[in-house]
Amino acid sequence: GLGRVALARDSWREMLRSCGALELAAQIISSVDGHPKLIKYSFWFAASISGVPWVVQQLMHNQRTWAVVDAAFCTIIDILDEDVEGEWVLSHARQSAGFDVAAVLALIAEVVVQHSNNAILQGRGCHCLGLLAPMVPRSLVPLDKDPREWPQGKAVVAICVVARRHRFSAEVARDSCYAFRSLLRFERGEADPAVVVQLMQEDVEEITQQALVNFASEEQVGLLEDAVFVLAAVSGIDVALKAMHNSGQGPVRRSGVKALFEFCQLIQITPELAQRTGEAVVAMVQESQEDPSLSQNAELLKGLCEAEIRRQVHGHGVT
Repeated sequence: GLGRVALARDSWREMLRSCGALELAAQIISSVDGHPKLIKYSFWFAASISGVPWVVQQLMHNQRTWAVVDAAFCTIIDILDEDVEGEWVLSHARQSAGFDVAAVLALIAEVVVQHSNNAILQGRGCHCLGLLAPMVPRSLVPLDKDPREWPQGKAVVAICVVARRHRFSAEVARDSCYAFRSLLRFERGEADPAVVVQLMQEDVEEITQQALVNFASEEQVGLLEDAVFVLAAVSGIDVALKAMHNSGQGPVRRSGVKALFEFCQLIQITPELAQRTGEAVVAMVQESQEDPSLSQNAELLKGLCEAEIRRQVHGHGVT
């Protein structure tokens, strides 16, 4: 009702704000504990008027109430996720008043850890962290301090707690790997160095390797792609190729080859590594000749590797 009215025009949103709509939504949320659907409706309505800042304020004041936390996470996803479609999308709220993204990232990381037994909240919290991570400038990461003390560091720790506690949940594994990948923040051919160091220290290699084993037979395309991408970024392409080889024929190789193609587009790969990668991919295709998706992805990766070899070797006059 009123939420759809708010979506229509800026003037109507301003009118609802001036009439005390936000205060009414907050009052409803604080008085209907045990009615998660009504709480979600109230969050969505208020966010349609005021955007992320109001949602964060309510989350901050109600961190221990799972229904409020769930509604806050869902609303943040509706606002920030450009891949979400349908009547619940709050894309206009992305343009709302600014907010301290780093502080929100840290807050959500803390809230996620508080509710570590709730797999649904864990997955949605990781999704939120993944959406927020690219919005935090690298300049906010102090390289000379304990990485666990800065917002991205808190996010890494929280995601690791989530991923290990719910390692057999496909939804949690998917959102965790998505968040890890988002935190890498590639710029000028390299991932955020402080994040990479912490991912190594937290043994994210083990988390991604485990995800590839646990969901090797499932068509969890996004999960497997992100897991291989993060594994390559943290431990190297050779380690990722070995994990793909060990998985045998199937979705890990299919998704992994695509992930490596996307990864290699972001970095400068040496001719030797490009050669090994191309050969490994050809061997995978030969074992799975009836897998058209693998063949298609492999052609892209092989072509990229060959182009890089030509550029670096022949382009420098080496014969």
